[in-house]
Amino acid sequence: MAGLREATPLAVRGIRRTPTARMHVKRTRGERYGLIDYQTMSWALAGVPGTT
Repeated sequence: MAGLREATPLAVRGIRRTPTARMHVKRTRGERYGLIDYQTMSWALAGVPGTT
């Protein structure tokens, strides 16, 4: 397991250097954030406690 923990940061740094990988990560993150943001806005408009 220790080998995996040591290898993970190296793999992530390698992916971050690839323009195509960065583009996909940004797109995926944007898709998820849009869904969450839309739900939060809807709940806030409906007066759901904890969203205002």
